[in-house]
Amino acid sequence: MSVEWFKWAKTVKGLKSSEKFVLICLADYFNDNLGYAYPAQETIANYTCLERSTINRACKSLQQKGFISWKHQHKDSGRYSSNKYILHRVADSHKAESNKSMLQSATNPCGTAQQKHLSKNLNITLNSSNKNKSLKGKKLSDKQESYAEKMANEYWKRYRHEQFVFDSLLADCRTYLLSSQTDDDWKAIGNGLPPPSEL
Repeated sequence: MSVEWFKWAKTVKGLKSSEKFVLICLADYFNDNLGYAYPAQETIANYTCLERSTINRACKSLQQKGFISWKHQHKDSGRYSSNKYILHRVADSHKAESNKSMLQSATNPCGTAQQKHLSKNLNITLNSSNKNKSLKGKKLSDKQESYAEKMANEYWKRYRHEQFVFDSLLADCRTYLLSSQTDDDWKAIGNGLPPPSEL
């Protein structure tokens, strides 16, 4: 348990009760040495007395507001292991920006992949917001728009079982094509999917 994160989670305002319960649970299970929390969904359900569908909605909302992030990791057997949740302390002004930019395409938290430590994730989040501001007003050419749709279709075919929405994937692909199109640009979008270079 991280006392510091637990105290912080209790002071966060403007959340629905389900979001607050889930955030407090993740803070309670946060491991300072590892830099993440990894309670199983069953553990979160027992802790909060919430249904899994409610937990998924709460996690997605918390991610959209910039408070948490996660990725998926498979065991050697191919099955999911417990999520590794990263907590983010962000200012109210950044929460509003996050909702419009990198966190718009969250997936349901049903698996995990190893995350970087908080300071690095927070820098990615802040950099993403700045990049999205610089992309405002730019438009894709017809050829780029067609390519964005092909990319989104490929991602959706591979990852739709993880509850990704096609429109969100398309928005991410458009953002990527308006950037310098590096792997870091893709990671900064924050959807947890591998970059286009690995498709």
